[in-house]
Amino acid sequence: MHDYFEIICMRLSHVTVTLDDGKQHSGIAQNIVKLDNNEHLVLLENNKILNIPLNKTETLEANNNPIPKHNFKVIFN
Repeated sequence: MHDYFEIICMRLSHVTVTLDDGKQHSGIAQNIVKLDNNEHLVLLENNKILNIPLNKTETLEANNNPIPKHNFKVIFN
């Protein structure tokens, strides 16, 4: 799981993340940080920084990136 997030951050990929409560967030992956002993994806969404807990992520989709091979979808759990 962690490797997918590292890759999207390295590439500054455009992603859509679906959380286990059904909420979706789309933006540019920036970094992975540790907050309260949990890893979070730092996502730039509409010029706002969001910290999205990796352990609450159900789906990660890299989309609309200029290199087609950099677009993928992963379903966790």
